[in-house]
Amino acid sequence: MTKHLSFLLVAVFACASAFSQERFTKRIQQVVNGKGTVVLYQDPAISDLVDGVKSETVRKESSGRHTSEGNNRLTNNDDGTTSDASGVGSAQKVRVNGFRIQVYAGGNSREAKNRAEAMERKVKAFYPELEVYTRFVSPRWICHLGDFTSREQAMMVLEELRSRGGFKEAIIVKSKVNSYVY
Repeated sequence: MTKHLSFLLVAVFACASAFSQERFTKRIQQVVNGKGTVVLYQDPAISDLVDGVKSETVRKESSGRHTSEGNNRLTNNDDGTTSDASGVGSAQKVRVNGFRIQVYAGGNSREAKNRAEAMERKVKAFYPELEVYTRFVSPRWICHLGDFTSREQAMMVLEELRSRGGFKEAIIVKSKVNSYVY
């Protein structure tokens, strides 16, 4: 009889602990008067992992905004996050040290501005998936291409760009670039 009673108590405690563990993330976010508030901003897959729920969703791994071929794999959402082409996942944009390709650097005249904007349109026609940054950095207008976290990524795009012609003066420059953290 005591064996059965012991087994029953162990089973009840196991079920109770499994129930409380299953909803851990919801339990710590409950609002209690007079106590602090916990807010979790995380992917639902992480909550499922912490709560011990088996998730059927398969998540693509992504190491950054661009693949080694330079293709843009992420799209911007209205809420400031990003998702990949399948719509799965989210990322937050951060600024890191990296590289860009400088395709134009001119003077501070209106003509230089027009040439920088023309270069932007030309580059955008070749690489619609990459970001192009045209701005005035005193004392000149410049046009940069891409957000590369490694020099090798930038070099691959630069070689391809030079082979297309018209970009003989393009160079790789160090810059703060946009990267994405999951």
